[in-house]
Amino acid sequence: NLDLEPEVMTDLADAIPLVETDVASRLAFTGEVAINLPNPNTRGEVYLDDFEGSSLIDSYGMSRRSWKLSSPPAGLDLDTAEGGGLIWYNLEILDSYLNPNIPSEQDRNRTILALEFAPSDDLPFPNDSWRSLVQPISSSGLDFSEKKFINIWLKGTGGEVWLDLGTVSEDALRFDVSREVMSPNDLLDTEDLNRDGNRDFNEDVGLDGVAGADGTGAPGDDGNDDFVFTEAERQSGDYSKVNGTENNTFLDTEDLNGNNTLETDEKVYRYLIDLDNPDTTRVKVISENPDPNNNWRLFQVQIASPDTSYGNPDLRRIKHLRVLLTDFDAPTSVQFGSIEIEGNSWFDRGVRNEGGDPVQDDEVFDVSVKNTADNDDYFSPPGVAAEQVSSVPTQLQDIKEQSINLIYRDLGSSHLGHAVQPLLTPQNYIDYRSFSVWVRKNGDQGGETDFFFQAGTDSLNFYEYAFTPTSTWQEVVIPFERLTDVKKEALDALPAGGNAPDIDFISGNIRVRGLPSLTNVRRLALGVKNRGDTPVTGEVWVDELRLTGVIRDRGLAQRVAVDADFADVGKVKVEYIGQGDQFRQLNQVRRNLTSRDINFSTSMKLDKFAPAPLGLEIPISYSRSQGKGLPLYRTGSDIVFDEGPEQEEERTQDLSETINISFAKKKASSSPFVRATADKLTSSFTTTSRWSRSPIQQNTSNNENFQVRYNTPFERDYDFPLFPVSLFGFFRHVPLPSLVKGSALAKGLGSSRFRYMPATLGLTGKIERLNTLRINSTSGLRTPYRNLYSTAEVSLTHRPLRSLSGNYQLNVVRDLDQRRISGLLGLFAVNVGTEIRRQQLFQYTYAPEILTWLSPSYSFNTRYAEDHSPQVSRSRGDSLDVRNFSNTTSRDLTLTVGLPKLLSAMAGGGTADRVGADAGKANAGERVGAQEEAVEEKEGGWKRGMLRASRMVKNATIRFGRERLTDYDYVEISPPILYQLGFQDLDLEPRQRNRSRDFSADGGMTFPANVSLTTGYSERNAKNDFRGSSRSTSNVTWPKVGTEISSLKLPLQMRDFLTAVSLSSHYSKNREDSGTESNGLESRRRGVVWSPFFSVSTQLKSGLSASYSLDKSETTTRSYIGSRNTNFKDNSNHQVNLGYSLRSQR
Repeated sequence: NLDLEPEVMTDLADAIPLVETDVASRLAFTGEVAINLPNPNTRGEVYLDDFEGSSLIDSYGMSRRSWKLSSPPAGLDLDTAEGGGLIWYNLEILDSYLNPNIPSEQDRNRTILALEFAPSDDLPFPNDSWRSLVQPISSSGLDFSEKKFINIWLKGTGGEVWLDLGTVSEDALRFDVSREVMSPNDLLDTEDLNRDGNRDFNEDVGLDGVAGADGTGAPGDDGNDDFVFTEAERQSGDYSKVNGTENNTFLDTEDLNGNNTLETDEKVYRYLIDLDNPDTTRVKVISENPDPNNNWRLFQVQIASPDTSYGNPDLRRIKHLRVLLTDFDAPTSVQFGSIEIEGNSWFDRGVRNEGGDPVQDDEVFDVSVKNTADNDDYFSPPGVAAEQVSSVPTQLQDIKEQSINLIYRDLGSSHLGHAVQPLLTPQNYIDYRSFSVWVRKNGDQGGETDFFFQAGTDSLNFYEYAFTPTSTWQEVVIPFERLTDVKKEALDALPAGGNAPDIDFISGNIRVRGLPSLTNVRRLALGVKNRGDTPVTGEVWVDELRLTGVIRDRGLAQRVAVDADFADVGKVKVEYIGQGDQFRQLNQVRRNLTSRDINFSTSMKLDKFAPAPLGLEIPISYSRSQGKGLPLYRTGSDIVFDEGPEQEEERTQDLSETINISFAKKKASSSPFVRATADKLTSSFTTTSRWSRSPIQQNTSNNENFQVRYNTPFERDYDFPLFPVSLFGFFRHVPLPSLVKGSALAKGLGSSRFRYMPATLGLTGKIERLNTLRINSTSGLRTPYRNLYSTAEVSLTHRPLRSLSGNYQLNVVRDLDQRRISGLLGLFAVNVGTEIRRQQLFQYTYAPEILTWLSPSYSFNTRYAEDHSPQVSRSRGDSLDVRNFSNTTSRDLTLTVGLPKLLSAMAGGGTADRVGADAGKANAGERVGAQEEAVEEKEGGWKRGMLRASRMVKNATIRFGRERLTDYDYVEISPPILYQLGFQDLDLEPRQRNRSRDFSADGGMTFPANVSLTTGYSERNAKNDFRGSSRSTSNVTWPKVGTEISSLKLPLQMRDFLTAVSLSSHYSKNREDSGTESNGLESRRRGVVWSPFFSVSTQLKSGLSASYSLDKSETTTRSYIGSRNTNFKDNSNHQVNLGYSLRSQR
């Protein structure tokens, strides 16, 4: 930076006719150069898949609360009268009960689900009896089309267990105490009487809807629905009433998907497990405890081979899991240790020919895993070791090292088998230089096999690299540059008029299909291909798929600016900014764009040419900005440009120009009328033109904006006394404690005056016109747009009392192209357009001073927004004129407790103040000491301690808050004003309803040597409803502790070069729970944050300043649904700041 004050510039400004000025001018030169040395991956590689987790497991809960009585399974000819008795509950057992081979140090407790089933005594054949339970999996349906197995740990004999996957009827079978069938009844049986999703105090009455203790004969009560399960029942093993729905503190309902509607459709795949004679073609026993008294078995059921189905089910929309018990001759117990749905992250696409068509069934391709724990013939690649985990404190144990195994049998000539991993989000691999993967062939009978790897967008756009593996592990490196070179060859070889999507080009061992790009990878594939003439059988092991060769190229940026101020008359600024394609800021990715921007702006005060007595302000300004960007890669591609015309064609470019002029009066007029009108007016006019181009389209726009604003403060106090003076004159003679009569509240009421006029009033009117033209660069299609809007704004502030203040704002936008004529009696007709948007804010704050040490504050804030634009009606797809609107209302109560004032008052601080003043103590510390001496002399040492404590404690703040949001869509009329202002609800069902409650408390203390301590607690409970689904979250932060040492006292030998040193550290612990009504708790996040863990800042006498800060955080997130994963994240952030300042002599 170089700042100058040339007098010649002031002289030039002063020489302009009608201008007189002696204000100093300024000429500033600024230059900046930045170079970045990025290291986006300090390890140099990133794992795409280490194949340790290729087998994907989704576990479904064993908690009894996650299971409900279910409906009669359709299609099995089961009568409701045949329903048996069923109770279900949880037990705790050791894992070794299921698998006795588990090492003792890894043996842990697990929760199992026990079912006690009693066939009906009324049936001639008890084995015709049945009963079922259901667990909701998803309200919208999960995709099981790529899942392979259902794995179930079961203990039981003598009957059949059926599993249903799909959609089941919600109309569950329920008996009363006399075994009369109460449901199915074609009604939604629920405790949620008002359908608000909450369990209210009078709703926990059971699914019969009637409150009544069992055995009392209450009319309408089932007589068998009471929940009773205390510690006495637990100890005695009495679970007979553990499934009761009355007084169980939960909201019970048949509604499995939370839409307040009874769904009776049945669409299921059905799987049979015969506990005595399982069908080994569909069901395998893959593990079994040989102990006859503990006969747990692990059944594996093939999802693709159901025993039967009903009602056209779809594996892509699985909503429920139902368990049916039947064919039992006598009361029995069936126990479930776990239910898991198993798949693979790499989906088997089977065997196909080169054209992509499936081939005959006698050729087999399958995907499995090989690992060091379960496969004796497996060994890891060189240098690849098993991961270690700590299952026992202070002990590390190796877990299995695993590879994916591509198995092929009788693979025909030129046929291929492959597995695909779709990526949930597009991946950009352009920051790396290569793929790396370990590959080994294990046996190849009858011919030769190629292994291939694909990366691309889909099955029609991919890169493929193929090679022949050997019986030893090989690390294969696939350079990106080679892949893109082959794609460039393919594009160059494309004949005139050819279509790029039809590319299928092979060069060496690289194939390019379509137009893949490493900037948009959505699919990875691994496979084998028979390149011989005879069928082949074998397997290929694949391990450690990685991105390697991270790019660490340097980037450069520069900026130069000249800023000239000609006295107080005008300004000129010119700026140039350039950034290279490798430049990036911290925490940013590479831009891959070389950009050059030139900005010019100038302004002048036209009021300098007007007579000074008029007191006008008329600034005018002009700005122009133009930029150009040259991409490193072709558009949407990973091919690097060569400098030249081709890169120029792909450039981005923009140009904008803006002119603005405004008018205001800065000097009050002597005329009251002018002072109340013209003096309060400001106006402005802005016109902006923009042009931009990209390889896809060109845009041209012109925007004109004219605005007038009237803003006035009401300087006079238009008020009157709130209470008659005589009333408070009488109040002074009432025999009340002086604490009441002398309180701040009483004094405030006595002197309160009501102000009936607003404090400020603002009115704004704006007209805006926008013309836009878009031109498609490929087709030449021209799309013009024209918009003409008017905006009206009202802003009002009001303070009727010193402790009460309010604010109201209204913003209304009207589309003048949608003509609507309005006028008075047909005269002065004018087009007022159609209102398309409205925003409204209304808030009030009441903060009375009750006591000198207690300051409450209550605030009410409501925000309303309405969208009535034509796009809303068009999005609905019909001719109705509709609108969307929402309201957010919050209420907050904050209590500030002045602990220093309170303790001082309790210690007699007022008397001590007078003693200190009488003693003539000027120093604050001496005055406090005099207070302590006076208090100790008069009252004793305990009050002196309170006075000392008043100097140490900080104010305490307690806050209670509530917020509510309602959002409605496609409504034909505007809501009433009371709803807009947050005072009324609507009878309509909102699209979204959110409610939250907050509580927080903060405080702290100060200690000698400038040491301070702060602490706090906060919690937030929220419930969000969206189109029938409901989610609740609970967030608690405790403790929050911080400590700071400001202006640390330095040793004498350090004061020669240091002026100040400060230290700080802050710690907080957080827990957040999230779940739904149907699933209960779904996730729990626990976090610890040190922000900062340690921070130090110093100031040296030489002008050098330095600071260092270390932030640390640890977060553990556990999922209780689906795969029930636990994720751990550890983050550390170091920041160092160095500064040096100097000022040259004039």
